[in-house]
Amino acid sequence: MDTKVSRSLWHERYANLLDTLKARSPHCQAEPTWIAARRQAGAARFEALGFPTRRDEEWKYTDVRSIAQGNFALADNAEFSQASAAALTLPIDAYRLTFVDGVFSAVLSDVDALPSSVQVLPLSKALTENHEAVGGPLGRLTGVDFSPLPR
Repeated sequence: MDTKVSRSLWHERYANLLDTLKARSPHCQAEPTWIAARRQAGAARFEALGFPTRRDEEWKYTDVRSIAQGNFALADNAEFSQASAAALTLPIDAYRLTFVDGVFSAVLSDVDALPSSVQVLPLSKALTENHEAVGGPLGRLTGVDFSPLPR
């Protein structure tokens, strides 16, 4: 199966999903223009390249056909109780970061004993409070210059 995403499939499945996500997420609407541009560039790259195949060197041991064939939908209500989180928590002494449907949940996380020099917060809040400190590391990790101004 060819996992390149056709334009019609892209618009049917993924572009609409991204539009819905953006409409539901106030932090997406308030994000800096440079991160919105990277998000848009990533979506355009995915539209052009599609899902990776086993012919791609980095993916030769991973078959993503079942993911490529999936129909994804956003959850209407991303609630997760303390009891559910506790049932899934490993009995080890560690910091715990909990994400519910990809969104960080401070209430379900265990970060109280982190050193004072370490902050854990949603990317949307970090971008608002200190985008310079976030943009540099993001750029190094992704190989993308996240500076809002050209050099």
